[in-house]
Amino acid sequence: MTGENNQMPVLKPEKIKKRGSRKLLYLLIGLFMIILIILFFRSSISKVATIHITGFELVSEASIGQAAHISVGDSYFYIFPSAIEKRVKTLKTIESVKVTKKFPGLVRIDVKEYPRVAFQLTEDGTTEALLADGSNVSIKGLSLPMDKPIISNWKDGDPLKNKLCSVLAQIPPALLSDLSEIKPNPSTAYPDKIKMYTRSQFEVDITIGNMVEKIPYLSAMINDAKEKFNSNSGVISLLDSDYGKLFDKDQKIIGDKATPLPTATPKPTSKPTAKPTAKPTIKPTAKPTPNPSVSPTQ
Repeated sequence: MTGENNQMPVLKPEKIKKRGSRKLLYLLIGLFMIILIILFFRSSISKVATIHITGFELVSEASIGQAAHISVGDSYFYIFPSAIEKRVKTLKTIESVKVTKKFPGLVRIDVKEYPRVAFQLTEDGTTEALLADGSNVSIKGLSLPMDKPIISNWKDGDPLKNKLCSVLAQIPPALLSDLSEIKPNPSTAYPDKIKMYTRSQFEVDITIGNMVEKIPYLSAMINDAKEKFNSNSGVISLLDSDYGKLFDKDQKIIGDKATPLPTATPKPTSKPTAKPTAKPTIKPTAKPTPNPSVSPTQ
């Protein structure tokens, strides 16, 4: 009995409370993450390192960058492509623009300009490029090939001039390569009649409304005129009312050569939507008409 009474009760070991230590651990991890985020946003890896702009010809790279309102060193994560596209689109030469981002640090701006369809000379002698929408832009300081016709004697704001630019944009450049100058030449029957001069020494009467349809046949008609009529210059009429007779400038038929040009011409580079409704008229001049040339000054 005495031995049993002298036994000490066994005490259970106290459990160590870990709640406070876990809170401290979470706090340290949170502070560490905040420090990493701060260091990241202050490092060069979170900045715009390269701005790549492509597709421009009539507007400078600097002008596009200025319109985009971004520069190297800006925060990469505060660049919003839709906002940049909207700003760059305000440039009058830009038809469309696409902005893409690629981490780390690359911003790409791909622009598409309105097609360049012609040139014109201003009163002070400088050269401007005409775009498909009828707008004009100075090309001073730009090295562009003069591979488009010169448009002359047109008034600013003339709706036919804008229509001409729109039509020229629809015709493949290869079919326009022989054209050197285009002038308005309206008549009562044809308000949109124009006079085109070719580098091959021919004048062409045509209307703006039927250019897309009939221009594809022009090269073959010029070749036929040189071969069959032995003429290195003349007037080719592509109006609906003409029937392919050979005239001089006084409208006198020359000899017995009042023969229409064949309509079965080689296939053009761009297939027209329909065959010409009338056969062309060739009016050779007495002497070769010099090809009008304009030496633009920039």
